[in-house]
Amino acid sequence: MLVFGLNTVVNHSLAYWFLPYNLLLAWVPLGLAYSVVVAQKHWQRAAALVWWLLFLPNAFYVVTDYVHLFRYAPRASYVFDALMIGLFSAVAYLIGLLSLIIVMRSDSMRRYGHPRQLLVVVALLCGVAIYAGRVLRWNSWDVLLNPVSMYTDVWQLLTRPSELLLVFATTGLFGAMITCSYLLASRYVQR
Repeated sequence: MLVFGLNTVVNHSLAYWFLPYNLLLAWVPLGLAYSVVVAQKHWQRAAALVWWLLFLPNAFYVVTDYVHLFRYAPRASYVFDALMIGLFSAVAYLIGLLSLIIVMRSDSMRRYGHPRQLLVVVALLCGVAIYAGRVLRWNSWDVLLNPVSMYTDVWQLLTRPSELLLVFATTGLFGAMITCSYLLASRYVQR
């Protein structure tokens, strides 16, 4: 938050107001991961897992905030902007990885199948959600608040094969990045 305050002073602007908000959203899956682990009843664990999966992409999504880097002009320092986005995205990404490690190592996930296969499925779902957030401009809560509009957007997307390449590329690249970073990070996090 200090870097956000400094950037606001240096650039005389609150243009990046969404970074603290996105970082706050990145903390939600970590709290939900804790709920998955401590839940006593099966339905509580299942509900926490669904909510966790719904909010997990928010942590990895912050990496895409670089699209705003040159949107705001004039800026005193684009380098400072880039550093700020990098710090926010790194913290959010690490929070997402920690959340993923907690849930993937939980007893709940072991009950649902092979951990590596589940990891790939979760990572690919995050890729789809990141595409939906950045390109289609949907948020996690829109699943509940605007399901019909989301369905309509997805249906229209499926009827335009030229855009499917971007969907698959985004999903695959983010899925691979999340999977690889999880595999690297999980080696260094003790059980």
